[in-house]
Amino acid sequence: MDQSKAAGADHQGRTYEDFEPFCKWHNRDNVVEVHLQGFRKEQLSVRTTNAGMLTIHGERPLDQTKSTWSRFHKELKLPNNCDTNRVAAKFAAGVLTITMPPKVVAQPPQSPQEDDQKQQLANREKLPRLDNQTNNDEALAKLIKQNQVVNATNDENAALLEEEVKQGSSCQFQQRISLASKKHIAVKFVLVVAAVVALGFGAYVLYKHGHHMLI
Repeated sequence: MDQSKAAGADHQGRTYEDFEPFCKWHNRDNVVEVHLQGFRKEQLSVRTTNAGMLTIHGERPLDQTKSTWSRFHKELKLPNNCDTNRVAAKFAAGVLTITMPPKVVAQPPQSPQEDDQKQQLANREKLPRLDNQTNNDEALAKLIKQNQVVNATNDENAALLEEEVKQGSSCQFQQRISLASKKHIAVKFVLVVAAVVALGFGAYVLYKHGHHMLI
């Protein structure tokens, strides 16, 4: 609510009634709203000072004779990070809105050498990904090669085992043939011995028989 107080007349014969307008701060956005019902834009003044202050002033007549005027004068401390060159004011529907934007920190100009260093750093950040991909490909190729070597070794071992089995079978067969031959020879030997014995016995009988006849 406005707080008005009477003031003395000036040299123009005006009588002023000073008042304190209602202000609403929006600290988050560095915005202040000043409620000034009955005022017009041309009756207001908003300025900044080198001391970091914001001054708001306004006055308007209260009657048609313009002998009595309403006025206010307000000073506000600007935020520490406020850019005074970008302070803006807007008046609409009896509300004066003042925006005090923060300073934009300008980035120092970079030398060509710094640009080259940044570019090299960016390239280095990309290189590990390529190296990792290359290492992965090489590891995969190595694994495939090892698998092929293992398969070849397994095939070679299988072939050797099969050859050993064949050789073992052949040896067993030859052993069987040798054993059979030995058995056959033994049978023949027995038969020959039996025949010799039979022949000898027959000769002996004939000899005895002949000798008996001579007597």
